[in-house]
Amino acid sequence: MISTRRRVLTLVPALLIGLLGSGCAQKEEVATTGGSPAPVASAGAKGAPVSGTFKVGLVTPGSISDKGWSQSAYDGLKKIKANLNAETGQPVENDSATAFEGIFRNFAQQGDQLIFAQGSEYDDAAKKVAADTPGTVISVNGGRAIAPNLMPIEFDADQATYLAGMLAAGMSKTGVIGVIGPVEIPIIKQSFDAFEKGAKALKPSITVKRAFIGSEDIGKGKQLAESFLDSGVDVILHNANAAGQGVAQAVMEKDGALFLGANSDQSDLATPKNLGSFILDTSAAMQAVAHDVKSGENLGKPYRGGLKDKAVDLVYNAKFAGTIPADLKAKIEAARADLISGKLKAD
Repeated sequence: MISTRRRVLTLVPALLIGLLGSGCAQKEEVATTGGSPAPVASAGAKGAPVSGTFKVGLVTPGSISDKGWSQSAYDGLKKIKANLNAETGQPVENDSATAFEGIFRNFAQQGDQLIFAQGSEYDDAAKKVAADTPGTVISVNGGRAIAPNLMPIEFDADQATYLAGMLAAGMSKTGVIGVIGPVEIPIIKQSFDAFEKGAKALKPSITVKRAFIGSEDIGKGKQLAESFLDSGVDVILHNANAAGQGVAQAVMEKDGALFLGANSDQSDLATPKNLGSFILDTSAAMQAVAHDVKSGENLGKPYRGGLKDKAVDLVYNAKFAGTIPADLKAKIEAARADLISGKLKAD
């Protein structure tokens, strides 16, 4: 579990009166209303804890049984319910941008003090709704906008995908590797950019193909992966949520193909051909944010975590049927150390 002392956030209704804005030397966008910056609480500020029932909601872009991105958020919600005695309803599984604002408003109207949104695509809607619902904190995983009741979770996922790119390049026999996503949103594009950077750092001549399915459809994910494999790609990293299951199926059916999982340990997908997964500790981040919202601690800053915090990582699949050379692992571990120290940048 990541220490909750490093988490930042929260706001409850009593705190919203009288908060004054302050300059923030951060890259996040400050939410605005009426053309003026919304006030931002000072780092580490304290406020009144939530009184009464602590209600927490969740919206995900895909199925909460996708074995990856959306399911990791649902697992976090269940742990919040168990560990923080929170009241949680059924998550809303919705990827339609036209519905995002309504989903947030419905949660706020039913009295939720905290809403988690699993994906940067929710950021704009969260920013709009936050200004109208001061009694509800919205935490967008991958978001950038900040306000007293709007706090993003920011994983340095690019550090983990950089290492995954090194692994893919080092294991490729054809010199062509690929990445497949559902839709081209900033958080996924950034992870793919880092994957390519890591791959080329190890093997400058490597070719990296990337494509987006347009949905999380498992069948379409398989078809796109098959086209990659037929074109010479022999290692595929997916960041396609449920569609990653289709990618795994295609890899299993192609001689010489290898697979890399995303967001959680996906060693149960294409297991004998699975090199490993880049992982994000979404559950720990959500619990830390929820703890701070409920207790009124650590106000005014987003949650951040990378390799140094063990909030992101590259994990090897212990059931991989092949062998990853020791010298390749050594190079990856050296890069890991440099990323943690700051000597090397993944972005």
